[in-house]
Amino acid sequence: MKIINKKVLLIYYFILSTIFLVAQYQSTGASTYVGVNRDNSNWNTETSAFSQNDTYCEITTNSFDNTEESDLVRFKGFGFNIPPGSVISGIEVEIDRNLAAGSCIDNSIRLLNVLGVEEGSNMSLGDAWLSVDLDNYNSFGGEFEMWGTTLTAEDINDPNFGVSLQVVATSNNTKPRVDHVKIKVFTTSLLPVSLVRYDVSLNSSTEIQVDWTTVSEIGNSFFSIEKSIDMNVWTVVGEVQGNGNSSDAIEYQFIDKYPFQGESYYRLKQTDFNGSFSYSPTKSINILSLDLGFVYPVVSRDYFTLKVATIQHVKVSLFSSSGGFIRWINPLDVNTRFGEDLKNGVYFLKIQSYNSFKTLRIIKR
Repeated sequence: MKIINKKVLLIYYFILSTIFLVAQYQSTGASTYVGVNRDNSNWNTETSAFSQNDTYCEITTNSFDNTEESDLVRFKGFGFNIPPGSVISGIEVEIDRNLAAGSCIDNSIRLLNVLGVEEGSNMSLGDAWLSVDLDNYNSFGGEFEMWGTTLTAEDINDPNFGVSLQVVATSNNTKPRVDHVKIKVFTTSLLPVSLVRYDVSLNSSTEIQVDWTTVSEIGNSFFSIEKSIDMNVWTVVGEVQGNGNSSDAIEYQFIDKYPFQGESYYRLKQTDFNGSFSYSPTKSINILSLDLGFVYPVVSRDYFTLKVATIQHVKVSLFSSSGGFIRWINPLDVNTRFGEDLKNGVYFLKIQSYNSFKTLRIIKR
């Protein structure tokens, strides 16, 4: 791996559209859980919802009966430290909850503002609570859900920010309990890192090269390079140290010497000194044996690159999805760019040399 520092910001960087990463901030530090009208609340031991440890914030009375609404229980003081000015794109609340007895449904799940009172939309869907503790979380909101609010980073950093919960009993002697409450906050701009270039390419028949460029870094600790064959399970294949704080254009590079065969996916995970992290867009690439050649990417919005083992005695022809011949592609070098003029659709590339050939399928979008 190598890092190339460039003090001069090249003009073409200004032409590129800035790619903003999506940052995810999770609550940190000790949290305070406060019930409303505490002296009269039918919820007990609110602080037990601090961690997933099978101790509960719960209703223990035997008189919480069918059709009754519980008091609101408010969970606050999550200790966020989101950089001021960050634009909030979404908020996700995760609750691990179940029943010790009886049955109930959600009635109200709302965010709390800087005054510690409810604001915005009720995200309850009236779901029934489970009667067994499976240590699973129910999620409300998400990366692009603002709960009908315009909360800022400063609002979320306030100790009064949080979430409130209310249930309705659907049987007599109902005893709901909450094991753990978590909140995630997502931002989409003014992030610690501005990424203006991110490329994944082949530099040999057996290696993948990942290149990226930043033009601004604030508190950037390191990058993790992750790969996957299905975009579901990701593996960290390497790390590259960040530059902390910088306003220069900085180029980074990482070589994956053991890539997957066939199509695979790569992404960057950027981690700050404070532990918050962000993901880049995902890039796909296809690596095949170099007995004749291969093409990448296999799906493209602009152009494809043909890579052949040698330009001697090699013929390359392009066909439509129905098998109709379109044209010859003359490889002038071992890397040949083509396809800018192709219409959207499926095509086949046939690479021939002496008595052997291979056919590759490509898609123009």
